[in-house]
Amino acid sequence: MPFPKSGDYEAKMAQVQKQVDQAIERIFSKAEFQRYLEVASKFPKYSLNNVVMIYAQKPEATMVQGYNAWKEMGRQVQKGETDR
Repeated sequence: MPFPKSGDYEAKMAQVQKQVDQAIERIFSKAEFQRYLEVASKFPKYSLNNVVMIYAQKPEATMVQGYNAWKEMGRQVQKGETDR
């Protein structure tokens, strides 16, 4: 889910929190806990919140890196590019 185009930090954080809340609700209310554990096992160095965000946005992810790490690997994100 893309962020609003405005620079409103509070709106962006509210949207992120909503995604986290929805993911947590799905994990526990729809018996998806096993799938969540599978995602979490791929990213043991990440915090609970970050794993929930990965689960919410791209549960099939196999690698998560920061912008500079991707750049060092020779990969470049193009403006406006999404995986969806």
